[in-house]
Amino acid sequence: MGKDKEGNNTGYYNMYGICAYDNSPLSSGLAMAKEKGWDTIDKAIIGGAIWIRDNYTNEDKNTLYKMRWQPTEPTGIGQYATDIGWACKQCLTIKKIYDLFPEMQLRFDIPVYIEEKPGEGLSYNKEWKLTGISGSLPIVPRVVNDGERSAANYDAVINQFDLSDQNSRYWPDKGKTYCNIFLWDVTMAMGVEIPHWLKNGTNDPYAYNRSITYKENASIAHEVRANEIADWLKEVGIKYGWRAVSAQEAQMAANLGKPTVGVWHNPKGIGHVVIVRPNLSGDGEIHIAQAGASNYSRGKLSEHKSSSFKKGVVFYVHE
Repeated sequence: MGKDKEGNNTGYYNMYGICAYDNSPLSSGLAMAKEKGWDTIDKAIIGGAIWIRDNYTNEDKNTLYKMRWQPTEPTGIGQYATDIGWACKQCLTIKKIYDLFPEMQLRFDIPVYIEEKPGEGLSYNKEWKLTGISGSLPIVPRVVNDGERSAANYDAVINQFDLSDQNSRYWPDKGKTYCNIFLWDVTMAMGVEIPHWLKNGTNDPYAYNRSITYKENASIAHEVRANEIADWLKEVGIKYGWRAVSAQEAQMAANLGKPTVGVWHNPKGIGHVVIVRPNLSGDGEIHIAQAGASNYSRGKLSEHKSSSFKKGVVFYVHE
């Protein structure tokens, strides 16, 4: 800011236009800057960022879309700006900054409105719960692809699962990682579950029984980790509709919305599993989503940190 409506220098700055209301943008924005003591550009940038953090990102408004449209509040209270195109306009500047850091992994948070009309092939559960549930237990997914397969439908299923550090279901903890749980959740929501529980002494999937205790369930079946998932797919996957394919075939299948996974049996330790997700960019890369030592909703196989995984991964698609 720096100037009042007469063009006089005020000695105060409001770099983000905080509280610059439509009917009095200069006077109300200046009043905010004075209240906060933003008498230098540096103070205005840092102080404004702290204000946005405290009033928006820490209040689950952690994207431009949520700041502008406030999807969790039907009346729209708390919107950051009144300009209908504000979020799109900000993206142009933010994109330039992201381009300065090509190694940065972007995470996309896309709101899904429960009462909206389902897309063709999708259905929505009103009683869904995706977070705060032990990885041993099945979730109720919000979005289920129980009909037509498409890249958009497959993306919608994958995108519903929160891979951030706010979701303890997938986040690494004390050396434990949960790629197997993420794989379980996505394939379950696609209607072609790769089981997390197998009956003891068999390769038969087991449906966890919530009416009995965990200990009682564990006397009937056991939880499986990445190595055992790789073995299960190799030995009996075809019986349940999973077929081994090349990397290129895997990406082509994912682009058609077919559930597609990559698995690696580590003979020397803990294995790993990933979801192959649609990639319509034409960049020739295999795009993946994973939980593990690092969690991300979209990444490239070629940039995976484990050379052993990249060398040994086997892909399966469900037709």
